[in-house]
Amino acid sequence: MRKSLMLTIFLLICMTGPITSAGGASHVLANTSTSSLTKEQVIDLISKLPLSLGDYELDSISREDQLTYWKDKPYWSAYWSGKGDRSAGAVVEIDATTGKLLTYYKYDYGVKKGIPEKQLSRDEALMKARAFLLAVAMEEANRVSLPNQYPTGDYLKPHLTDHFFSFTRVEDGIPFLENYLQVVVDRKGEIIRYERVWHEGSLPSLNPVVTAEQAKNLWQKAVQPVLSYLYAGEQINTYGLKEQAAVLAYHYDEKAPVLLDAVTGKALNILGETLDHSYKIMPLGSSTPSKNEYKKLTEIKLREKADTLAFSIFGAEKESRDVIGSTVFMSSNQFGEGDSGPSTRLFGYMLPPDEKGEEKLIRIGLDPYGTLTSYEVETDDEELENRDYPNPIPWEKAQTIANDFMKRVYSDRLGEMYPIPLPPIEKSKASMFQRTGGYELTYGLLIAGIPVENAIASVTVHPVTGEVIKMNADIFHHVKQKTKKQAVNITAQEAKQVEENHRELRLTYYLPHPEWIHGTYLVEPEPKLVYRMVGDEGYVDAETGKWFSYTEYRDSKIPRDIAEHPHWEAMLHAVERGYLTVVDSKLNPEQVVTRGEFLRILVKASIYHRPSETFHVEEGETTFFLDIDESHPLRETMKEAMEIGLQAEHENEIFEPDRNITKKEAIEMLKLLIESSETKVPNKEMSLQEDAPLTRAQLASILYSLDLHVD
Repeated sequence: MRKSLMLTIFLLICMTGPITSAGGASHVLANTSTSSLTKEQVIDLISKLPLSLGDYELDSISREDQLTYWKDKPYWSAYWSGKGDRSAGAVVEIDATTGKLLTYYKYDYGVKKGIPEKQLSRDEALMKARAFLLAVAMEEANRVSLPNQYPTGDYLKPHLTDHFFSFTRVEDGIPFLENYLQVVVDRKGEIIRYERVWHEGSLPSLNPVVTAEQAKNLWQKAVQPVLSYLYAGEQINTYGLKEQAAVLAYHYDEKAPVLLDAVTGKALNILGETLDHSYKIMPLGSSTPSKNEYKKLTEIKLREKADTLAFSIFGAEKESRDVIGSTVFMSSNQFGEGDSGPSTRLFGYMLPPDEKGEEKLIRIGLDPYGTLTSYEVETDDEELENRDYPNPIPWEKAQTIANDFMKRVYSDRLGEMYPIPLPPIEKSKASMFQRTGGYELTYGLLIAGIPVENAIASVTVHPVTGEVIKMNADIFHHVKQKTKKQAVNITAQEAKQVEENHRELRLTYYLPHPEWIHGTYLVEPEPKLVYRMVGDEGYVDAETGKWFSYTEYRDSKIPRDIAEHPHWEAMLHAVERGYLTVVDSKLNPEQVVTRGEFLRILVKASIYHRPSETFHVEEGETTFFLDIDESHPLRETMKEAMEIGLQAEHENEIFEPDRNITKKEAIEMLKLLIESSETKVPNKEMSLQEDAPLTRAQLASILYSLDLHVD
């Protein structure tokens, strides 16, 4: 009894401050030999950790040596799965040298958890999180902040029923925002996720030349946000259609001065590079399309356009092979919200014989409007297995080759594209070649001379032959089509003043990290001591002059009105897949679904249940419903539904998009999706042939069953 009481008191103390105890399981890990651990040693270490693996069996374990975003050292990766049920399992990653636990997470896709009789409170969950840290990372846990004290990257699904805690590393009172321990505790009190991001090397000296007052003055002069189009947040109309319209805003990209070196007082960008002069974007040329018309083409005209482009640009044989297939462009913003763009149709052609008399198959992709979006040279299996290039051409030469390729492919829109000069560091080249097959050069998109954040095209250049083997630019055209002109009503300096009202200039450690969006290590991850703005993450709207808080927006996308609902898991799944939309933290589970909203959801679901046949209908030939005119928000959705066979054409009839759909009507439409995609799932909800209205919760349950069957 006394022992239990002392443990409770100890854990309560841990909830309010850093953990100061010593001893425990973490010492077994910390004192592991610096030589590389064997598979048997790793399995033994894992067995001693407080991980809930009792119901699983070890599937596989392997050593990973390739560089990744946060792991630049070898580690062991182990996979567990449920006995006889692979829909549930766990992943464990262990540092191959120190034996420290790096990552642990459980997955149980499709396993319905239900609602426990008693749900864990936040304080109770925090006690369990702290206790877990004592067992797996005691040394580090003694040097962390209070939970969620500092903003941190949380890209997991919305924590509707789970408790998320992030403990930021703090050394001598100075936070190290890029280092942290993260723990997720589920509603039953089980640890379902752990992440350790911790720099093992030494830290810079705590003798900054620049004082806090000097830093404030330097920040006003040296730090400068850039004007860009951002995709953060969305506009949602009556039918749940997401319009991720770009916002013209002030923020900091990879080349903007955003940090102050605490030793030299010079401005740095997020790569840790000293900026003695401002970076200037240089487009590939000056040409821009004379008009921007987006008109879908029929299958025949799309093939003809592909033939023309393949011959005129690449000199490939004019006669194409059969259509190889299609891909659906999927993007997501920093909140994990998906947005599917137009599908790309792939066509195959043979290039003329080279000097050795060899022919190569290329694939080019066109979107439904006839815009070239991708290019790829077929690679034989032998080369895919052996991507070791000890003497690659210089990165600068690869950049020139890629530039020439883009100029040839997009000669009419060079003023809209600019190269992003981000050469990889030497130690990352082998990993990049193994992953991509060559140098990956990136290009940004300009709209009226203003860059669009994360609208990136890539060109892959073979590191030996210098041949362009792949290009992908589908996001360019999708983004441009959705971007609307906006006014700039404040200056960059005024935007900085708005930022000051929401953030604080502080001395911190900083770890320049690889710019993962561009797929490679770009800088050595060596810590620096810098002054930077800390606090709420966001941007300043250039048109309104207002601060947009990412934190508040994320919170508004968590459906807080479904936690006690019996179908909460299905509805959370529907939110993650974009079927149902959350507005102001509400999903309204008992709200009846309209015919218009159901049509939009059905088209969205077709991405995962893609019908075997696709019918391309040319504008002007389609007979729409009388109440879905050209200005109606559902116009494009209705057309896509007709193209993929989910809706028949109707003449002189009305669709009634605002009328509540009945279960009977919904079932008839769902049958078209199921039968065409060969998905056959018995579901008690679908057997109810009645005219009762269909609620969002009921629809989420049906779609959850369908998706579980396919996935």
